[in-house]
Amino acid sequence: MKRLLYNPLVDLIPTEKGALSDFAKNTAQLLVAGEAWAYPEANSYPQFPASAKELAKSRVLRFDHIGITVADLALVTDFFTQLGLEIEGQVSGLVGEFLDTVCGLEDARTNIVMLKLPETQLRIELSNFEKPAPGPVPPAAMANELGLRSLAFEVEDLAELVAKLDAQGYGLVGGIGEYQREWRMAYVRGPEGIIVALAQRLSD
Repeated sequence: MKRLLYNPLVDLIPTEKGALSDFAKNTAQLLVAGEAWAYPEANSYPQFPASAKELAKSRVLRFDHIGITVADLALVTDFFTQLGLEIEGQVSGLVGEFLDTVCGLEDARTNIVMLKLPETQLRIELSNFEKPAPGPVPPAAMANELGLRSLAFEVEDLAELVAKLDAQGYGLVGGIGEYQREWRMAYVRGPEGIIVALAQRLSD
């Protein structure tokens, strides 16, 4: 089954070309209006219309991962694994010129856990810097504040998952809302202020 080339930070819905759900239509950000380009493999080059191939050379090829810097790597890793993500790999004590150059830091040392949602290309990279020491965790931000506010996931049973997370101290930011009798959705604040948007597709 092919995947449309749209913003995977919002929604990862496997679908055939031209078959976007109403939810995806409202949230997906196609790279070019009116075009629904598809590609069969995550690592293959997107099949752009011939007239756009030259322009495409200056564009990104695919979404790879989201990076989150955390204070408690084990705690945040546990939170995401409870949502269903799996540990794909991890590195302890990463140092060197590459890290310093890319991050713009000196003498940096970090530990990394890469998480992956099974049967998708969604990856989350969790990083914990041993040095330079990070500053304090910022206060919990609300949805109207600037910046990346949430990571969104489709779930099978919203009420059950919300109850499970609540029992571990991860409560709702607001409440559970319903969109056009098609989706039920809630924001849950996880460890270190991380917000996940959980959405359940309602039965026809």
